Amino acid sequence: MTNSRKCAPVQRTTGFRIAWLRTAPAFRRSGFGAYGSPSPRGGGGYSPTYAAPYRIADLSEKNFADFVVSQAAMEHVDEPESLYRAIFRWLRPGGAASHVVDYRCHLLSSRWNGHWAYADREWERIRADRPFLLNRLPHSEHIRLLRKCGYRIEAETRARSPSEIRRSELSPRFANLPPDDLTTSGAHILASRPEA
Repeated sequence: MTNSRKCAPVQRTTGFRIAWLRTAPAFRRSGFGAYGSPSPRGGGGYSPTYAAPYRIADLSEKNFADFVVSQAAMEHVDEPESLYRAIFRWLRPGGAASHVVDYRCHLLSSRWNGHWAYADREWERIRADRPFLLNRLPHSEHIRLLRKCGYRIEAETRARSPSEIRRSELSPRFANLPPDDLTTSGAHILASRPEA
């Protein structure tokens, strides 16, 4: 399904392919992925193609993208390591991925980082049967997973907010959260697949 209202076509330069991942309100419960496909109107542009829900098994294509973009999506992915690996396979050597990640609680607490205070059992009740709600991973864990999958971190820009919870309020799972993570409410991460 092509939906040009979501994003204008991406102009093609010789041999350049782009992939785009994001979440949308209609797909929040199931998640979805998008990738560039030839524009049906011709002209060498690319129109986003949407697939919902995406499954990691569906993301097996290799070396087809030069650039992958996710916008406020990776915090909703239940298996981020698997998706980071899939995106790594998508990228041609030398390709890059741009991820904007929102680490805030998404209104699941009265404090922006209050989701890290919930014990795992409490979080299971809040989450209930809502996949892709929030994975609660802090910034350092996203960086660790990207490196584990083979990416080189080219740049990272953090959005900072004063912590609204005290370290003593963190659930046992997050008790050792690095101080930088406690004040990182969002980030832009640019990661690349090394040439060789």
